[in-house]
Amino acid sequence: MPDFQRALPSHCNEPVEIRVREKLFRWSNWEITAKSDPFVQKDANTIEFNVPIKAGEEHVVSYIVLYAKLPLAQAGP
Repeated sequence: MPDFQRALPSHCNEPVEIRVREKLFRWSNWEITAKSDPFVQKDANTIEFNVPIKAGEEHVVSYIVLYAKLPLAQAGP
C-alpha cells in the first residue's frame, strides 16, 4: 500500500489554509485506509485536503491508499 506524505511549511506571519490536491491515478478502484486530516473527494480520482496552518509552523499531511483491481466491495479471498 502506498504511503504518501506532504510537508507543508508556513513562512507567513499569519495563519494560512493550504489546499493539497492529490490525483490517485494508479488504478480506478481505491480506498484511503489511513489519513492525518479530513479530505474531500473531488472526482473519481482526485482528493483534496484543506489544511489550516498557524504562522511559522509546519504540518505534515499523510495518507495510505489501497488500490484494488476488483471493485473494493467485491474483493475477497
